[in-house]
Amino acid sequence: MDFRFFSLGNFWAIVSSLATPRQAQGILKLIEDKWDDLVGNMPFKICYPALEYEEWRIITGSDPKNTPWSYHNGGSWPTLLWQFTLACIKMGRPELAQKAVELAEKSRYMKKKTSSIKT
Repeated sequence: MDFRFFSLGNFWAIVSSLATPRQAQGILKLIEDKWDDLVGNMPFKICYPALEYEEWRIITGSDPKNTPWSYHNGGSWPTLLWQFTLACIKMGRPELAQKAVELAEKSRYMKKKTSSIKT
């Protein structure tokens, strides 16, 4: 059984009311408690933790497009930000979404600033 955290499924469980209000609050609390692991510097990791080492080799067949922390294997998906925001608004936690949006804006600004310095 896979016990990793899958952001997309958890967000849609909240938005669609598949999660009870208690479960939905628990999901948001888990995200808040594990912020650095699940959100990091660019919201959001699609799953956590990434498959690594032998587990990665067995499950993916050593698929090079699914290396640890790549797009499909624990990578950050900024597109999850709007789904997280929707879940937060539904549960009355807009401040949590705002924190993620501010982080994404800061990350985008820093990338833009860094790329303009290089040119």
